[in-house]
Amino acid sequence: MENLTRKERKEVRVEEAIARATSREAFLNKEGRAGYIQLLQHLNTKFPSGAVKEKKKLNKIINSIKD
Repeated sequence: MENLTRKERKEVRVEEAIARATSREAFLNKEGRAGYIQLLQHLNTKFPSGAVKEKKKLNKIINSIKD
């Protein structure tokens, strides 16, 4: 990302974010409930006292999905 303009850097970040979101959705569609549980475990490890809203959202999704 050397010698890129501000606009070009933003475009690269947006493209990377879209790629991550697409990858995450594909993973969750394939894994289902286990995928959401894995994401929650990762958040608990990486942010033990943070990401409260995201953790609550994941817990709500996990509880709504039947095994």
